[in-house]
Amino acid sequence: MRIIKFTTWILAWLTAFICATWAAGALYFDFPKASAFVAILFVIALLAIVIFVRGKLLKLAIVFGAFAAVVSWWLTLKPSNDREWQPDVAQTAWADINGDEVTIHNVRNCDYRTQTDFTPHWETRTVRLLQITGMD
Repeated sequence: MRIIKFTTWILAWLTAFICATWAAGALYFDFPKASAFVAILFVIALLAIVIFVRGKLLKLAIVFGAFAAVVSWWLTLKPSNDREWQPDVAQTAWADINGDEVTIHNVRNCDYRTQTDFTPHWETRTVRLLQITGMD
């Protein structure tokens, strides 16, 4: 019986650790301002709770509650293209379709010298669908 109880606690704390790590990552990557500060503050607060709060079950409940709060916030985020993007992926491609003629705008054609040194170029290309014989 002790082994089952011990294993259950280990699994609960492992799950709590994974949830807390995910929540800290979500805050770090998605929080709008001072994200690193907020993520570090979150981790410090959870560590303080684990160290200073009495009762194993209460500690777990608070950690999972904090995780639930972060998940609730994270699920309210709306996707947006209005952000700072790297120059080689800063524009979104779009197309005009007119019969079998497709005009694709913002086709990326960068001149890469190294992985981080490049000159982005954006082109407009027109393709006739009936003339396409293959794709790679």
